[in-house]
Amino acid sequence: MKLDEHTSASRLWVLLALFILGIIGVLWGIGNGVNELVTKRPGYYEITVNPDDAVPYFRNGYTYITWLDGPSAVIKRQLSAVTLVYEQALKRSYQLLDETTEYPGFVNLATLNNHQGETLAVNPELFAILQDLQEKTREQQGVNMFSGALTGEWDAVLILADMSDFDPAGNADWNERITALAEKTCDLSLFSLELDPVHMTACFTVSEKYQSYLDSIECSYPILTAGRLKDAYRLQLIQQAVQAVQPVQGYLAAAGAMNLVLCDDSRNTVLKTGCDCDTAGYHQQGNNRYHPLFRLSDGSMPQLIDTCAVYDADDEIVGSAYTAVNLFQCTSREEIESIVRDSGKTVSVQRREF
Repeated sequence: MKLDEHTSASRLWVLLALFILGIIGVLWGIGNGVNELVTKRPGYYEITVNPDDAVPYFRNGYTYITWLDGPSAVIKRQLSAVTLVYEQALKRSYQLLDETTEYPGFVNLATLNNHQGETLAVNPELFAILQDLQEKTREQQGVNMFSGALTGEWDAVLILADMSDFDPAGNADWNERITALAEKTCDLSLFSLELDPVHMTACFTVSEKYQSYLDSIECSYPILTAGRLKDAYRLQLIQQAVQAVQPVQGYLAAAGAMNLVLCDDSRNTVLKTGCDCDTAGYHQQGNNRYHPLFRLSDGSMPQLIDTCAVYDADDEIVGSAYTAVNLFQCTSREEIESIVRDSGKTVSVQRREF
């Protein structure tokens, strides 16, 4: 009996010891895990930002991954600083180029659309974008800063699950509507944008003729737009803001009608600044594909290019995007070759096979 009691007592102490060791092990594991989570090591970090109900879509389609180096404490400070400035720049760039909603404290594209004929003071970032858009619009290729109504009409159809009822090949009324709207939109005499670089002001005006036509077809989309270059301008603004606070190496990306990458990373030999476009992801009716990079001159859908990619060694994302949209305006091989030759960029084009 004494032996049994001694044995039972020994087992109790063993079990107690194992229990204590188990608790220590769990606590050690938790502590080690927490330490791993808290300790920051050199490497790539994806910067995430919080949602904002006042600007619900400002994060959509955007990715920022950057390399951070140094001791854990330094990386934490860098991460905090970069996250803050990235969130502010991401939101600010969205608000600045928003054509439909005004925001307190500054003038954006919506302000210019809603206050036609008024001379408004704009910030340097928007002024530079308006100047660049104006220059590219005058070239009358793949960008028209006054094409908001035309783009809005096509975009409303392209988001449909089935756009067969709006196929211009089979719907004469829709084809006539788009063609007529494109013809009027390409008449730049119907619009005016006065930019004063001395006083940093802008005044946007639409002719009564154009506005009356929009009213007659019940089209109410905002007219002034950054259009196909909006994401490229946003990436440019975000990069400038981030680099001014914390020089880092990584890449910014935006996914949309064009997939854009702005890369500033000497460690990365794969990613390059540029864009790629693929028409296969959109609607197809018979042999015809319908996508956001339609021809501005007549509203038609070019069918010549399947995919294209444009890269720039100087990290000039707006120029790369502009070259891409111009390529999709082409109707002949000669036009494609001319744009590629004059672009000064690395271009890959795959023509469609029927």
